Amino acid sequence: MGGYPEKSFTRLKELITSLRLLSAEAGTQGIKPTQLWLAEAKTAVRGGALSSAVRVVMRQFNKLASGYLTEIGDRLKNRGIETELHARPDWEELLPWPTSEVLAIIDLEYPEDWPNWLEENGAHIQTAIGEHRRLWIIPRIAGIVVSRLTVSAIFSFLHPRMQLMTGLMN
Repeated sequence: MGGYPEKSFTRLKELITSLRLLSAEAGTQGIKPTQLWLAEAKTAVRGGALSSAVRVVMRQFNKLASGYLTEIGDRLKNRGIETELHARPDWEELLPWPTSEVLAIIDLEYPEDWPNWLEENGAHIQTAIGEHRRLWIIPRIAGIVVSRLTVSAIFSFLHPRMQLMTGLMN
């Protein structure tokens, strides 16, 4: 792993994330990881077995996430809330399979609309995504995503009401 340290660390982080994803998937199925993606590993180009297996698992995750996001989007539309939703694995949770972090992008015309919109709709979005999932809500004002106004929320284990924490997404 020679070369620039940043590239080496980035590659190492990707490898660890890949192995964690594969071990989580294997753990949920109760199968040895070496047996689970044997077909993909055999047909992969030399040195690409790990990447092939990760692609299979990520396709499965994305398929599940897509259906989940469609369901959430429909629930929110029924309440009159229009959002653009995205999901990714949440590696902060110490569960055998990563839960999803959800990103909701909200279109607004003016910055001053953001606090009122959030007060009126934030809890509805958090409730729609369900318990134990991290939610990031970002306003897109006049077509520009304003990351400094990002709000993060997670449904509390102790209190069934939403707890908002202002945060910055880099």
